[in-house]
Amino acid sequence: MKFTVKWFEVIILIMLCMFLYTNHNFDIIRIKYLYSNFDDTHVKTRLFNGMPIIVNKVDKIVCKSIRETGVWDPVETKAILPLFKPRQTVVEVGANYGYYTLLIAEKIGKSGKLISYEANPDVYKYLIKSVAMNHFRPPMVTVKNLAVADHKDTAVLVYGFDNIGGGFISNIKDEKANCQNGNGFICHRVATTSLDEDLGNIKIDILRMDAEGSEYFILKGAKKILSNSPNAIIIMEWGQMHFQRVKININDFIELLKEQKYFIYNIVSPGYLINIGPNDLLKVELSNIVLSKQKI
Repeated sequence: MKFTVKWFEVIILIMLCMFLYTNHNFDIIRIKYLYSNFDDTHVKTRLFNGMPIIVNKVDKIVCKSIRETGVWDPVETKAILPLFKPRQTVVEVGANYGYYTLLIAEKIGKSGKLISYEANPDVYKYLIKSVAMNHFRPPMVTVKNLAVADHKDTAVLVYGFDNIGGGFISNIKDEKANCQNGNGFICHRVATTSLDEDLGNIKIDILRMDAEGSEYFILKGAKKILSNSPNAIIIMEWGQMHFQRVKININDFIELLKEQKYFIYNIVSPGYLINIGPNDLLKVELSNIVLSKQKI
């Protein structure tokens, strides 16, 4: 039996292939539901680029997005990944389940160095498994179960059931209110350090922070490292509600950025860096920003 294909069928097939190739949602459709149970509370799935990762089953923020699409915050992902280059030294504070940890490690390569901090012990134990599954090891990738602030001490890490990786550092007076009134919060007493105390005179290329409001303290505790790294780029979440929750004065934070003469870039859809002034941050409730002493 002779098989023939009409020309218009070929054209339709080509158009369909082009649509699937160019459609942003194709990767999301392709990998959706491709996950398997890792244990009673976590699943193993894959990021949009195929890298395996372990995430929580019930988390409704970061893990939910990764479970369903393989992506967390596509706007920030598109904006910041080009900033990471082979052979860079990167510090990450607030690794969560490792979405950016894995992507950064892939970008900087075996000749690079990544030091990641995750304060939550319930998240950390899965983070290190995801790092190992992707064959990343020290000294290329080092993961530390520490909270980062402006000095060594102990603190209370508070997180909710719906956002397990979104823990914040609370003061001791808030511990009872947050964790003993049956309001869905979990608390851990954790060790804190500063980057200057923990890393010494290291020179870095990029500092990425997502610490639910502690970013001001992290910068205060990294003065030596940042002084030693004048070309370092800082990527961080700017969240006024988060700063207020941990008792940070927003005007003090803005003054710190002015003193250091940072160029400030707001990350906007679909993944652009828009230069803004320090005082413009007063109008930014929640976003991701990039800081640099040089224009990007």
